Amino acid sequence: MTDKLTVTARIVPDGRAFTVTGRPAETLLSLVEAGPRGITSLEAFQAGWAVRLAAYVHRLRTECGLAIKTSREPHPGGSHGRYILQSPVELMERSEPRERMAA
Repeated sequence: MTDKLTVTARIVPDGRAFTVTGRPAETLLSLVEAGPRGITSLEAFQAGWAVRLAAYVHRLRTECGLAIKTSREPHPGGSHGRYILQSPVELMERSEPRERMAA
């Protein structure tokens, strides 16, 4: 067990397994859970975990080969991206972080 969340998954039907840890793992789980609704940086930030969502999405795209769509949504003062997982993914294993022992 590690100090970070670890997720092993694969693109179905015949993709090879890949493992992500930490924030990219949380991002993958959030994308899978959100389905076609997708997620935004604001939603992830409000959930208390994603300050750099675009960077985590980039890693999932480049290192894991996931297709993740970015759609732009206007809001007062600009726009933000909504990330939607396009690749069909099977979550194979999830390992929660172990609790750190007090020194």
